[in-house]
Amino acid sequence: GEEGGRQRARARLGRSSGRAGTMATQHASLKRLRPPLSGFIVDGFNFCEADVRHYLLTHAHSDHTCGLHASFDLGTVYCSSVTARVLRATIGLPEKRITTIDVGQSIEVEGVQITALDAGHCPGSLMFLLEHLATGHTALHTGDMRASQPIREAVCAALLRRGLLRLCHRCNHSPSPTTSAIAATAAATAAAAAT
Repeated sequence: GEEGGRQRARARLGRSSGRAGTMATQHASLKRLRPPLSGFIVDGFNFCEADVRHYLLTHAHSDHTCGLHASFDLGTVYCSSVTARVLRATIGLPEKRITTIDVGQSIEVEGVQITALDAGHCPGSLMFLLEHLATGHTALHTGDMRASQPIREAVCAALLRRGLLRLCHRCNHSPSPTTSAIAATAAATAAAAAT
């Protein structure tokens, strides 16, 4: 029956019925975004805070849903429609707690525009581009992403459309291979667009 289907889905996702998996990182400071985006937590259901009502979920793997349960009532979970189906099937999260946003879509939540980008990690996986409309502060939360050329090009295209390409060039003193790859793709894309 339905419960048997949930148990099989939990097993496929590496979840046991009742115990959450191990989170990819146990640092709360990495889960809650910084002001002015501090009303959002990404993949951090073990780090819920009373003043946060918006939880972004990049995908349904157990290390990202750790702490999320059927009786979660601390706010809204924003995720792809694929991830939403998995959440309903595996942990029984009520539909009223979920707002779906799929690749290429944008929604506005309390003065923040959230755009979903394909992360290429697994079906339904997303990156979130957040833009605080009053200040222009912007953050790209990648979660687990495949740094393949099509994914990098899609990120660069989204940043170009919004006039945010400078983010690709703002890396710290030792840029990661992913940041360097995005910056290189952005430069090539900008050069191609200029011709």
